[in-house]
Amino acid sequence: RNYAAYEALSSNPAALVDRLNLIMTGNMLTPESRSTMITAVTNVGGSGASQAENRVEMALMLFQISPDYLIQK
Repeated sequence: RNYAAYEALSSNPAALVDRLNLIMTGNMLTPESRSTMITAVTNVGGSGASQAENRVEMALMLFQISPDYLIQK
């Protein structure tokens, strides 16, 4: 797995979620889902590379279970 491009965004959870929103849902994420994801990603603990990787993995997991990703319009 090479998440380097996304790990670079991990210090800014909103930017990370917005980038994945574009790639995974074509910017179809609801404002409510976006807000929930940003909060969850922000709350991922750790520091440095470990936190960056964990934030990316959390964001990807949230997208994978999101109705906005599963049911594209």
